Amino acid sequence: MENLATGTVHVLNDNLVSIGRSTGNFKYKIGLRPGTISRKHLLIFKDESAHDIRSRNGTSVNAVFLRYGNIRKLRQKDLVTLAGLAPFRYRIIEYAPLHEMGTADDIPRMAMMLASDDGRHITGQDINLTAGIVTY
Repeated sequence: MENLATGTVHVLNDNLVSIGRSTGNFKYKIGLRPGTISRKHLLIFKDESAHDIRSRNGTSVNAVFLRYGNIRKLRQKDLVTLAGLAPFRYRIIEYAPLHEMGTADDIPRMAMMLASDDGRHITGQDINLTAGIVTY
């Protein structure tokens, strides 16, 4: 989930994620400050379903109100808005060949490779050090 107000990307890598002001004892949570956001506002499950948990000011998905008790399956690029003012974009991230994130050590290694004879034919390229992670 990308917080469109701050640009922060939250990787939802747990079975259950809680979003709200004070999300309690959940292992993975996204805390927000505005007073109009409920303490425990929204749950997102591993199967990509969203469930508003009786938030005071509601949740909408693509400008359609998510009623309490209803579960909405999230899809690529859905706009999830909490209390009318906290917009998030739902994005699917796929892990391809390496199945791991790159590290800060990869940057100087790439620079050294490009400066060596091995990199002499690589010119004018954007090089992503994402270890094969693709976002849509």
